[in-house]
Amino acid sequence: GISLNGNGLNTPSSLAAPGLRSRNQPTTLEQEFFLVATDPIPGVSLLEVDAMKRWCVVSVSHNGIVVKLSMSFPAHYPGAAPAFVFVMNPKYSDNFYSLLKSSLNAMAEHYRKHHRRSFTDCCQRLVDLLGAPDVVESLKEGAALS
Repeated sequence: GISLNGNGLNTPSSLAAPGLRSRNQPTTLEQEFFLVATDPIPGVSLLEVDAMKRWCVVSVSHNGIVVKLSMSFPAHYPGAAPAFVFVMNPKYSDNFYSLLKSSLNAMAEHYRKHHRRSFTDCCQRLVDLLGAPDVVESLKEGAALS
């Protein structure tokens, strides 16, 4: 399960990195998982978590579009970026998934350069991307005809 191991989530606001959401900045991956589990990001569901293996699966939905994403976090995270693997849905185009993954990789790399934790902001970014016109257009390009 997810526990805080007695560590608080509060950090001085002067040390908190600016993010897409106004949140206290966690200091461990386990705290990041706990934060999303206890203070959910609208549209994001934490489906599976294994803090020991540094891995999770999230479901992200926005405007009727739902994607599942597996995220794994290297031992040196946040000094190393997480890896993203989408659970592919055949009704969505490869280009759609490529756009999402490219954006998430760029964001995670930016955070890595600044040694910042990116899990919660990547989840929020994915929600935002599902509402972006170019991403929605890429979704239509590969939609199966019925």
